Amino acid sequence: MEIEDVHSDINNILKSMTPKAVALYGSQVAGYAKQDSDYDVLALVNGLNGKLKYIYQKGHAAKYSVLLVDTNEALKDAKQASMGEFVVGRLLNPFISIYGESIVKDLEVRYKERVIREESAELFSHYGYFSYHINIPLQYFLFSRLKKRYKIYPPALYSYTMTYSEERVDKNLSMSIPGFRQAASRIDFLELNGDAVRIKEGSKINAPPFRDDFELFERAVKQYIFHGISGKVGPDVVVSEALSKFKRRRTIKAVNIYLKKPEIMLIIDGVYMLYSSSPEREFFGSKIGGFKQTQGLKVGIVNGKKYIIKRFTGSKHLKWYFLGMIGRPIKLFDISPIQRMYNEYRGTVELERIGFNIPRIEAISIKRPAVIKEYIEGETVLHWIKVFFKSGSHGEIITRTGKLLRRLHDKGAVLGDSKPENFLVNKNDIYLIDLEQSKFNASVQDKGWDVAEFLYYSLSFLAKKGMAIKFYDLFFEGYGEDISVFREAVAQKYSLPFLLITRADILTYYRDVLQKFLNIDEKR
Repeated sequence: MEIEDVHSDINNILKSMTPKAVALYGSQVAGYAKQDSDYDVLALVNGLNGKLKYIYQKGHAAKYSVLLVDTNEALKDAKQASMGEFVVGRLLNPFISIYGESIVKDLEVRYKERVIREESAELFSHYGYFSYHINIPLQYFLFSRLKKRYKIYPPALYSYTMTYSEERVDKNLSMSIPGFRQAASRIDFLELNGDAVRIKEGSKINAPPFRDDFELFERAVKQYIFHGISGKVGPDVVVSEALSKFKRRRTIKAVNIYLKKPEIMLIIDGVYMLYSSSPEREFFGSKIGGFKQTQGLKVGIVNGKKYIIKRFTGSKHLKWYFLGMIGRPIKLFDISPIQRMYNEYRGTVELERIGFNIPRIEAISIKRPAVIKEYIEGETVLHWIKVFFKSGSHGEIITRTGKLLRRLHDKGAVLGDSKPENFLVNKNDIYLIDLEQSKFNASVQDKGWDVAEFLYYSLSFLAKKGMAIKFYDLFFEGYGEDISVFREAVAQKYSLPFLLITRADILTYYRDVLQKFLNIDEKR
């Protein structure tokens, strides 16, 4: 049927009304209409009594389902979901403007801008600082919103599935995505690159409107209310329409995977994203157990290659509760699982980029915070320190570790948790294997803590106090001189956490020796 014929039929149906804009949507536009399917029409009218109403009528050669909407009310629905997106939700998918194209386009872009803002806020709330590293295809915003819509109105799944079926998806996306592209270009916290966006680093986004299912339920109620209000026809027509959609839903054979799991479109730079509640099973194909690496992490094998899985426990875990308590007056530890995992990810990416040896991250799980990293063979620096304390051999590893830590500090970075067990010796290389407390643009205080923690923790394994000076000598041979960091490292507050693993008198001795060794006179 020609557009001119539809235009003529609509004018006859509306008679004395003069719509500001008219658009076709639904099965006839998306390409899955049956022989007897209606033409779905959206007509915007100024000053319409009752906000909206449906007109079901037959034209010369087709049946029409015309949704008449007051123009201002449609605009409110676009801006703030005043009708639960009952009206503007139709503009998510393909439509054709018959006339008043600029009005319909403005409505579409305003609505899609709100959709992008809301979905971005939800991403930021869920992924935290990871959001800055996620490539977000524009179609993610479409499918994520469609999923929310069919959750609150299940019959809609049939229409969405047919619209984005394998044989129609490319054509219909080419009609839907341009509006998202135009909307994204108007949002200041996004960087638009073709058909994808990124959230600009440092952007702060307000809390999402869908904090729980209750907010979705509120919109669902509005949709059902306005569906009822819009019909001059009786409720039996509304019910029969819904039942018809339910029946058609049974015929669905293949739902587009993005309608069910839009999140699988999201890609964090350089790594796989895991979405199941069992990252081990998803990545390795089964739960893993058995042997462990020296730092106590699970090891699994994929295609003959070993990987470790590192989980990030919640802030209520005893370890993090304890660190949060003792660290408050000394150093603020990051205890949030997502934040610690982000530190691990960013530290890995940034430090590897500038030449440090870091086990590469293969995959990340956000739902159950965990990273899958490549397995590196070797022994930790702590192992070799124990060997040195016992036999006096392998002291060069202590010097190399000091040199590595100084190189890290000179780049403005710190480990934040510089225990010697977080360095791994592999042949001639030393790897940094724990970056969950790492940070960049570090202060002198942060660097002082790194030095103090490495020294005091290592010395807690020393049986003969006389070896302390030899240990300091080897470490600072590698680290070199930095008076501001040295003054910070000998501060008394940094020795206090180690009272739990070292006798007070011995710890005082180590600190006094350190002050003399570094020629630091201040007592703080």
